[in-house]
Amino acid sequence: MMQQFQYRNDDNWHMDDHLELPDECGFEQEETEKVDLFTMKNFELPNFNRQEIKQLVVSENQFIIITRSNQVYRWRPEKNEEQCVLLDLPEQQQGMAARLIQRQKERREILLDRVFLNGHHVIICSDTGDNFYIHYNDNKIRILESLRTKQIKSIAWNQQTEETDTGDILIATKDSKIWSYRILYQNDVKESECRNMVSLPNERQINQIEQFTFQVQDSTFACVIASTNQGIFFFYGVNSFDIMFNKYRDPASVIRAEQSSFRSHTSLLSLCHSKVGNKAHSFVYCNGKQFNLFNLPEKDLNDQILTSYVSLQDSFKQFDMPIQIGLSEFHYYILTQDALHIVSRITLLTVQKYDIKHLGRIQGMQYDKANDWFWIYSERQLCKIDISNEDKDAWKLLMDKKMFLEAYDVASKYNSSHKLYIAGLCGDLLFQQKDYQRAAEYYQRSSKTFEEIFLKFLSCDDMKARQGLEYYLQELMNSLKKEQERTLVLAWRFELLVYRLNETEKLFQETKLIESEVKRKQQYSIRQDMLNKVKESLDQFQSQYKNELSKELVYQITINHGRVENCVEFAKLINDYETIIQHHINQENYKDAINNLKSVKDSSSMEVIQKYSHILMKFEPEQTLKLLITNVKKFDASKIIGGLMNIPNEQRKFGIQFIEYQINHNKCTEKSINNLLIFFLTHPPQAEKIKQYLLIQEQLLLNGDKIYFDLDFALRLFQQSSLIEPQIIIYGMMGLYTESVTLALDYGLIELAKEYAKKPETNDDLRKKLWMLIAERLLKQNVAIDKVIELTKETDTIKIEDLLPHFNENIKIEHFKDEICNSLKNYNEEIEKLKEEMKKLSANSDQLKNELKMTKNKFLIIDTQQKCEHCLKHLFNDTFYIFPCNHGFHKECIVIKIKQQPQNENKISKIDALDLKLQSIIQKSNPNMKQKQQETNSFFQFQLMNIFGGQKQEQRPQSSLSPEEEKQFKEIKEEFDKLVASECIFCGPSVVDQIQIGFEIDQYERESWTL
Repeated sequence: MMQQFQYRNDDNWHMDDHLELPDECGFEQEETEKVDLFTMKNFELPNFNRQEIKQLVVSENQFIIITRSNQVYRWRPEKNEEQCVLLDLPEQQQGMAARLIQRQKERREILLDRVFLNGHHVIICSDTGDNFYIHYNDNKIRILESLRTKQIKSIAWNQQTEETDTGDILIATKDSKIWSYRILYQNDVKESECRNMVSLPNERQINQIEQFTFQVQDSTFACVIASTNQGIFFFYGVNSFDIMFNKYRDPASVIRAEQSSFRSHTSLLSLCHSKVGNKAHSFVYCNGKQFNLFNLPEKDLNDQILTSYVSLQDSFKQFDMPIQIGLSEFHYYILTQDALHIVSRITLLTVQKYDIKHLGRIQGMQYDKANDWFWIYSERQLCKIDISNEDKDAWKLLMDKKMFLEAYDVASKYNSSHKLYIAGLCGDLLFQQKDYQRAAEYYQRSSKTFEEIFLKFLSCDDMKARQGLEYYLQELMNSLKKEQERTLVLAWRFELLVYRLNETEKLFQETKLIESEVKRKQQYSIRQDMLNKVKESLDQFQSQYKNELSKELVYQITINHGRVENCVEFAKLINDYETIIQHHINQENYKDAINNLKSVKDSSSMEVIQKYSHILMKFEPEQTLKLLITNVKKFDASKIIGGLMNIPNEQRKFGIQFIEYQINHNKCTEKSINNLLIFFLTHPPQAEKIKQYLLIQEQLLLNGDKIYFDLDFALRLFQQSSLIEPQIIIYGMMGLYTESVTLALDYGLIELAKEYAKKPETNDDLRKKLWMLIAERLLKQNVAIDKVIELTKETDTIKIEDLLPHFNENIKIEHFKDEICNSLKNYNEEIEKLKEEMKKLSANSDQLKNELKMTKNKFLIIDTQQKCEHCLKHLFNDTFYIFPCNHGFHKECIVIKIKQQPQNENKISKIDALDLKLQSIIQKSNPNMKQKQQETNSFFQFQLMNIFGGQKQEQRPQSSLSPEEEKQFKEIKEEFDKLVASECIFCGPSVVDQIQIGFEIDQYERESWTL
């Protein structure tokens, strides 16, 4: 049943000499799984009653069968139907029955002679012009009223057919007309008007019609092929039938759309779509006398398609008129009564022949695009041919024909190990054709080395070749992972772009040399667009890879190619402000340097300004300092002192304004900045501003605040500039009031001298000395005696008697008689005041003596049964304290009570420390005496003295303590008693203060208050 033909599938296949493979890439070394290119299998329709099949159509989801007995069967595998279902014709519908009876009278029966299927839509045609419709989801056959009386020969389905919409379909009728028609189905059939598009001349009967869309660049064309017994008609135009067929209204234009040949009794047409993209690329026409292959162009669609066909008649002359033909990307499928012949489109040799005599009388062949099968059916049987592997070894044949691009596509589909080598051959072919970009694409996929490809492109003196190399490097980038490799490839790509930019600019400049004005304007526009595109490409490349490009390499490349402006642009892109500044400084464009920095908002601009401040502030101090104030909010001003010092003298006002802003607004406390302000104010001297600044600083010093400039430095500057008042202020701030007053007097600044004579408020002797200096200087200068005496009224540190020794003999007493009298009067008043104070002190002394006498006789009676207010034990059992309110406490108890009071927390540690010291001294002084007795006697005796304020002399017991130790003991005990027994803890003044302290309650009491 099957005859196998040689299909270049032998293991010893080899290339021609000029395509010799390297040893490691020999084709004979490939070990692949042997796969049959074609597979034929018989197929049984489920529970089909073996009626004679007249016509069968297949789609991806259903089978439609018309039998010779005019019955319609359908089988839907996706709905899990177990048998072919018989569908009844609508003979009982109103109006239809009468027509059918009439037809039966005229002719014995109505014949269903054609069925057309696409997806979910089925149209069944009869020889009487009655046409029917079946939808995949409907079990009812419906009449198509709009197609009544239309004897349909063929239908061209729309490629965009949907489940509920057929789209615009074309119908070819027996009367040589082509109609436009559409069906919408949503539980019912809605038909559009059937409109005539074109009529073929000379009553050319249409046997088959196909439609498809064709994309040419950015335009989409609608194409229609109609086959007749004599040839084909090819219509094409804008993707709209109305517009397209409008240009074929004239019969002459229809004739021009025909490719005619020898007339025959029938014809066959098969259209081939590529598996990738489902794009129509060729079709074949056969009428028994000619066998023509038409290839659709890739770039342009025109009438030449009718004349640029390939005649295959000589190759297929052994076949008479076939029953059906099929066309795929790699084979012709020719169906005769005896066999199915599969012929290679590459070699035109029969590669497979299937004997199908066993099937009986062959009726036709259908192609199932969804499954990539051909279905062959006879009156009784059905078989399918799987062609999904038809291109398995096609690459070998394509290589023989030097069709390297097609061979690569096939080898890639099956992931052949030879595809790398074939990709290299594709690259070489495209390179020879100067299609450099596509060549680069294939080189990237090939086994060729990087060096070989790189040098091949560079050796070609063609700008487009350089662009191809750019594309190759771009593709190479996608496979590189190492940072170093990516950086190097990016640098090469960048240099190629820069080189292309230079060459394009050169070409643009040469436009001026074109003599023809018309041509010059035309070329100017074209080359301007080219230049703009290259610049845009360079900008886009820099922006995309700015984080990976090595800035050092970019700078070197741009400078070597004379593209300084691109170097600066890249520096801006990566925020490399230092390079920008360097460029503009080298060009002496200081304003441009500052303007570029104005958009910077981070601290990096400060670092650049700091580095180049000595230049920027020398030539553009105002703009530089303004930039610092407005853009750089926070920075260390001390780092630009060198730049500030470089400001010219005539522009130092900007430096002063900047420093004042830093001090007043930014609260700069750097000594160097404050010192620099003083330096600027003294070069040239600005006495008022200096005085104003120093007075503010002096006031800070008087308020106890810190000042932030060097007094000695300022003093030296003022001395060098002969600024007297600032020197006086500085001496005053240094506490050298004598120098301040002396300097003021030397320069006749009497009022300023008086002001600084008043400064040492806490040192009366110094103030007196300073005022005497003023007085002596005035007397030496023979100032009027009244002004000298007036000094005694301005200060209370000197009096007239202090001045008398300094008066010379020429001064008469009459000039200051009143002052002497007033002085004597004041002395008398002071003497009287002292007498009154002495009387009061004498009275107080007498009162104190009386109180001491009363204190010696004062006593306190203590009951022997009195108990401690804390522990309720007898008071005399241990050392105790007794208060005038008769509350008594043991020493240990009162210490415990004091420790329990929160306000005494800071006393506890001190009480414990003093107690330990007392115990150690007592133990040392009375080693054989009981400690308790000693404590009782000592505390009791001292407490009585402390309470009543008595001065009775304590008798020192016989002990080993030295006088110093006894004195220490007494001091410690007094301090201890002040802490512990200064007042009664029950009724002393501190008890009133405790009213603000909350009660301490235990857990039980706290819970008892809970609601």
